[in-house]
Amino acid sequence: IIKEHETDDVAFPEGLPGENWPTGNTYVNYWDIPTKHTSIQIDRNLTESIWQEANERMREWIPNAQLFTRSDIYGIRIY
Repeated sequence: IIKEHETDDVAFPEGLPGENWPTGNTYVNYWDIPTKHTSIQIDRNLTESIWQEANERMREWIPNAQLFTRSDIYGIRIY
């Protein structure tokens, strides 16, 4: 999905800058592996493609689920 939507503005993962996290931060495990992050909200088709793929995977994982509620997909973090 990512490669299909790659542009000059969105390059995965080679073109992404590293993230800066404050000392002691516990949101991500940045101390073992430097993290990178990119927004996917700049391309509505990319966001929709990722949601559809995630929805299919969740249905495989939890086949008896009645409903999955969408949430905001703001980006991709690479470890």
